[in-house]
Amino acid sequence: MSPAVRWLLLEGSLPLLGAGLIYLVLGACKYIVNSGSKFEYDWMGALDPLGWLYGTVVLAIQSALVNAAKERLVVAMVAVALVSFLLLLVAMTERSANQTWKSSKKLQGTALALVVATLWTGYTIRSVPAAPEVSHGNGVPTAASASAGK
Repeated sequence: MSPAVRWLLLEGSLPLLGAGLIYLVLGACKYIVNSGSKFEYDWMGALDPLGWLYGTVVLAIQSALVNAAKERLVVAMVAVALVSFLLLLVAMTERSANQTWKSSKKLQGTALALVVATLWTGYTIRSVPAAPEVSHGNGVPTAASASAGK
């Protein structure tokens, strides 16, 4: 398995989607064990846009720092991180002001789009080979390339 695919599955998708999947499995287990005639569970609670936004901020910043060979992708990751952070901040402010606040379909859709953009771009950044170390034009190699020759 390539490092980019491993990142996509284990470090990208699992943290973002794992909690929701665990929540759904927990609901299924409660349903199976339920002995009453009526069962109530907030199945939509698995769609947690605040968790997605937080995860997107972290993953986007990590991806921006991995590989500077694709400058546009790094800029895109910084932009996604900024938008996700601002949406998260506004949503948290709304939630603290109104105890009955629930995330809207717009927020869920936007958070999902940011998750997809982050995972795709993070995968793409990791698929691109890192830029080679070069000298600065004065014949003196960079510290990384000098240590590689030892």
